[in-house]
Amino acid sequence: MEKSNMLYFSIGYTENNKDPTEEHINFALKKALQMPSIVRHHHRIWLPHRDGRGVVDSVWDWMSDYTYTGMCRNTIKNCGHIAVWALTPEQDNKQDKRIDKTYPRELFEKGFFAGETQLTEQTDIVMWGRTHNAVQNIQAFEYAKQLENFGYDIGYMSCLQRSPESFNEHFGKYFDQTPVWPMIIIYAGTEASAFKHTGTRDRITDRTVQGSLLGPFDWDEVMDPDPENNKKGPFTPLYRWNADRTALRPLTKDEESKLDFDFQFSAKNKNSVEALKSELADYSLEISSKGFFQKAFTISGSSGPINWSEEQLLKWTDYLIQVGQEAGCKFEGCGASAPQQ
Repeated sequence: MEKSNMLYFSIGYTENNKDPTEEHINFALKKALQMPSIVRHHHRIWLPHRDGRGVVDSVWDWMSDYTYTGMCRNTIKNCGHIAVWALTPEQDNKQDKRIDKTYPRELFEKGFFAGETQLTEQTDIVMWGRTHNAVQNIQAFEYAKQLENFGYDIGYMSCLQRSPESFNEHFGKYFDQTPVWPMIIIYAGTEASAFKHTGTRDRITDRTVQGSLLGPFDWDEVMDPDPENNKKGPFTPLYRWNADRTALRPLTKDEESKLDFDFQFSAKNKNSVEALKSELADYSLEISSKGFFQKAFTISGSSGPINWSEEQLLKWTDYLIQVGQEAGCKFEGCGASAPQQ
């Protein structure tokens, strides 16, 4: 599995990780902003590390508590660089309505597709997708590629789009208390502890891209020919760099047997939270909530490093699902945290 300028999804970083230099960050930002797209109203890029290293840790804590990510909770804080692409309202005196249609402030408080003011007209939805979502994703991808070219291991997430109200509560002060809708984050460092990778992308060949109309793709062609590697389970396989960082390698049996699995539930009321806490009394749980009149709760925990067999892991996952249902909570998923190298 050779590395061929492909972006891999880092889920954590080692204790020896180093963040990108300011020179590399500024170069990548410049290239991202130079992408062939008009600079639009509402666009912002936030660099939390420039407000203090503790702010980055707060963002990671928030991501763990309020989103459903695939990162390793116990190693992601070794990464101190995050770039957040976001949308905010514009001040009246800074709007140029000859260039773009601007959106009212209330749209940014709950997101463009929630609440009474959400976008419903097709023309508005198309305009949002064309002038905002597409532009920010193009810029973020270019930023990631530039940092990857410098040798950094990259990660990216968009799940934070689902929680604009909570994001504003925690980080609105860094945007002059203007409501902000976070869209995507890119993070980077020199030494990822593990990557999520199915391997299917590696088997896309010249034959895959022949013809004038591509897709649907022949799934058999991109699946691993080894049936043992195609067993369906709840977890994406984890990989690490080989010794000279020229190719990814699967975690060894010993590394896999010491995985620490994070899990997460959501609940709509305090009684369900208390019921789940009672059932999972042997685990250290973190509880967070959002909303005022209609609270929503997130319950997070960790298995701790355990020598897992595949059968034990599947049974444990079934157990969590059942316990959540009985307590009136929704099991949102779990993910593996690779042990430190």
